[in-house]
Amino acid sequence: MEKRRLIQEYEKKNADLARNIEEERARIGRFNEGKSDQELEIRQRLKLVKPDEKVFILQDPPPTPSHAAHSEEHAQNESPRAACNPRVPPLNGGARSAPLCAPK
Repeated sequence: MEKRRLIQEYEKKNADLARNIEEERARIGRFNEGKSDQELEIRQRLKLVKPDEKVFILQDPPPTPSHAAHSEEHAQNESPRAACNPRVPPLNGGARSAPLCAPK
């Protein structure tokens, strides 16, 4: 019975991995279809904005006193925020885009 459970567990993991691979192949296939998908992915990953765009940075409301202890514990467990890279290459050979960084 233990071996059957393990086999079922591994088959489920294998199916999940196969589904993830297919999703990634579909995403990569969209990059080959057009530059707009490529640009969107680059802009999201590198947090780039074009010079004529406006960026709104929304902050979470301050925690209520009942959630303050939980918020502090959660903040201590998070990894430090990565620093913005000012040496980001320009998009489409145009003017250099500014990195999108939240104020510290």
